[in-house]
Amino acid sequence: MERPRPARHVTTHRVAARLVRPTKPDRHATRPATPRVRPRTVRPAATPPASPRSSVAAAVVAAAVVAAVGLVTRVAARRSRAPTTSVSSTTQGEASMPDQTVRPNPDAIVSAEWLRAHLDDPSVRILHVGLDRAKEYEGGHLPGAIWVHGYDDTTVERGGIRALVPFREEVEATLARLGVDESHTVVCVAGGKSMWPHRAYWVLKYYRHPNVHIADRSTAALERAGIALTTDEPRFAPTTPHLGEGDPTVYSSWEDVLAAAEGKGDATILDCRTDDEWHGVEGAGHEAPRYGRIPRATHLNWELLVDDDGRFQPPDRLRSLYAAAGIDGRREVFPYCGGGIRSAASWFAMHEILGWQTARNYDGSWAEWSRLPQLPVERG
Repeated sequence: MERPRPARHVTTHRVAARLVRPTKPDRHATRPATPRVRPRTVRPAATPPASPRSSVAAAVVAAAVVAAVGLVTRVAARRSRAPTTSVSSTTQGEASMPDQTVRPNPDAIVSAEWLRAHLDDPSVRILHVGLDRAKEYEGGHLPGAIWVHGYDDTTVERGGIRALVPFREEVEATLARLGVDESHTVVCVAGGKSMWPHRAYWVLKYYRHPNVHIADRSTAALERAGIALTTDEPRFAPTTPHLGEGDPTVYSSWEDVLAAAEGKGDATILDCRTDDEWHGVEGAGHEAPRYGRIPRATHLNWELLVDDDGRFQPPDRLRSLYAAAGIDGRREVFPYCGGGIRSAASWFAMHEILGWQTARNYDGSWAEWSRLPQLPVERG
């Protein structure tokens, strides 16, 4: 029987002592791809008739040329099959990983300057996502921003399990009501530090919306940066959006997570909840049939990833936080929380900022795991 890996836990109050020193290389730096070598066809030059001795010499030279061409061809074929590689930025000197697993999305976050320049752009739709409309939206929001309720508009309850991703038709109906379709540039934002913009972003990404982004900070911070807020509420005509099928590369199911919890394969499970929820304190977090954590999970509270203005920590800091939890992007990682919402923020940090295509959000999270009696639980 395989010996279970010890759980790794990054506490909220002692994280500084657990961090791994980040390295300096730029996260976009990649090792240049090995150039392809195209074999050159060697054509013998026309020569006058030669003596037998010179004919022999010519034959030897021709044979050497053929051998050289064959060698070049074989080398080129091997190089053309070699994957483009990217140097891991977790620590210097580590082995490189395939480029296809490290693809940061530089367009995922839009700046205050970009927002200021596009507030009057009719092709832009700003989604102000939260839970308390009166407190978070009506008192002031970005011009043109549309109120989106986190639970009502980005989650549904099915089979007694709360906060699941809605079906595609349900998301399309919500976007139609809001006046949004796939032709719009969508920007998700919140009034303060919040995981809800990341949840809305993940849902739209899951259904393959082609142009969705997150504001680089909260509306409170944007106001301090000089962008005036308004209490006017926009009205947009209904639309007829057409989204794609769910993208399995950003989603994980309880079956995927169970395999990792049982030590099958090398995937990592990441608990993004609070310390009390991680330890299984009774009543911590949302009410659930059972309290605790998924076996073999590591722990990193999502709140450590974002500052009080809703801005993500710098990439090197993020890498250090994840490294302290035993995660470096080389293996599949399934982040989870109470209902796939806080874990969407951690997924965003890994998948979009650090470019770890191995990250797949566990949408059902503890809301689902705690209700399925066949699934194992750890406490303490």
